[in-house]
Amino acid sequence: GMAVSLSVALPDLARDIGATQAQLQWIVNAYAVVFAGLLLPAGTLGDRLGRKGVLMAGLLLFGVASAGAVFADSPGALIALRTVSGVGAAMIMPMTLSIITSVFPPGERTGAVGVWAGVAGAGTFVSLLVSGALLEFFSWASIFALSVVLAALVMVGTAAVVPTSSDPEHASLDPQGALLSLAGISGIVFAIIEGPALGWASVAVVAAFGVGVLALVAFLFWELHTMRPMLDPRLFLVRPFSAGTLSITMSHVAIFGLFFVALQYLQQIAGYSALLSGLAVLPMVAAFALSPASAHLSEQVGPGPVIAGGLALAAAGLTVLSTLGTGSSYWHVLGGFVLTGAGVALSATPATNAIVSSLPQGKQGVASAVNDLSRELGGVLGIAILGSVLNAGYRSGIADAARGVPREVLARAQESLVSALGVAGQLGGREGEHLADAARKAFVGGLSVSLLIGAVILGLSALGVALLVGPVRDRQAHLEQHDH
Repeated sequence: GMAVSLSVALPDLARDIGATQAQLQWIVNAYAVVFAGLLLPAGTLGDRLGRKGVLMAGLLLFGVASAGAVFADSPGALIALRTVSGVGAAMIMPMTLSIITSVFPPGERTGAVGVWAGVAGAGTFVSLLVSGALLEFFSWASIFALSVVLAALVMVGTAAVVPTSSDPEHASLDPQGALLSLAGISGIVFAIIEGPALGWASVAVVAAFGVGVLALVAFLFWELHTMRPMLDPRLFLVRPFSAGTLSITMSHVAIFGLFFVALQYLQQIAGYSALLSGLAVLPMVAAFALSPASAHLSEQVGPGPVIAGGLALAAAGLTVLSTLGTGSSYWHVLGGFVLTGAGVALSATPATNAIVSSLPQGKQGVASAVNDLSRELGGVLGIAILGSVLNAGYRSGIADAARGVPREVLARAQESLVSALGVAGQLGGREGEHLADAARKAFVGGLSVSLLIGAVILGLSALGVALLVGPVRDRQAHLEQHDH
């Protein structure tokens, strides 16, 4: 839930430490990139060295980095500390799940994992409200202070309650694979985030993208040819597995991208406080109550149509939100959020089930890891892609509108909306008002395009899922007749 709780603090971060729009993306994403890249290897490390030890080390690392973040006074320092937090989080997350699966007997396991997933999901929204409330009274640093307290409490609980367990026979460390995947993810994300400010054709951006793509291709080849791969690419030939992974990844592109851009919109354009903007997003959670219904529905009609339908519904939600203007009502926001939330909720459970049930019992560890990984990776890509489309649209929009403005003023205004409104305040008079107006319009224009891109991504994913998972039920019945 850390990415979400920080999304509420974005305007404050831009104001207090002068973070540009790209740096805001990094503050949220540095953590997520490392987390996504190290999720699988950390799981294996826990199986080999003992899960409790790795969990405790992860909590310590996360706690120390969060404590440092409380005192960070520059975007660079904060990004570095968030990277360290990400390493800690990667050691925490897979451990919690594998501890659950090793502590509970197989009969109770699905229930326990379901509760774990529910708590993880609910945690996102609790953290949203708690962060909003903290920001009413304290600065953004309070969010990190809370993380320190939580990490300390969990450490005490873990030391007292969690048994030591390991599974060294099945653990295969794959450092080459881990390095290649991390290089691939970070190269591509760097290119996407830095493109709007540095220029898409700049050496740094082109090089990072090239390195990222090459590293991912090398990762594929390595995983296909190594004896004990971290993630066997052949799994994706199992069509329900592919469809589930596609759905979870893309719905998280939508959710995290939406949170990143919408929480800035609510605070900076609609003028909501941090707490109010957290509350404004809550109806999306109410829509998540549809998850159990979706499981029931997919038993009736097969998972394909339910997953694809959910993604299409979420695409409709983003399309509604893309029509927001500088003076839109909350009903407009609410309509888009509820549609998006309902769509994501409909697709989530059957997609997870498709991933888990398409693999044999011995591969359940991999299934849950891929489920986590696709969530994380989706979040990283969502913040990178939607955030960058917003940034690019904002920068070009404000350059068009602010023709007569001096160059250095424009350069500062392009860094972020907060920075533009600050510059406009200093200019004062009609000139300042004109710039502030142009900045808000440019921001909403960028927001609009970014949410449309999100809708297109979801629409294409819905199509992909429909093609991957045909009407499953008939095939199942067909097989059963042959058995008899």
